[in-house]
Amino acid sequence: MTTGNWIADGLDQHLADEARWEAKQAKIDKLNSRIEYLESEKDSLQEQWDDLDCESQELQEQRYKLENE
Repeated sequence: MTTGNWIADGLDQHLADEARWEAKQAKIDKLNSRIEYLESEKDSLQEQWDDLDCESQELQEQRYKLENE
């Protein structure tokens, strides 16, 4: 939309571009936050998995010793 005033038109365009950029940046920030949360959850679950795997290994070793006594 033009007002016939090139300064006002330029300002309107600049404000519209800035609003689009801010909306885009807000979406990017939200996605980055979600990604960071999921990565943190993944790390926590990986630690839990490692702990369970270690415990499972220890129990299997105990079973093996008992079976072969």
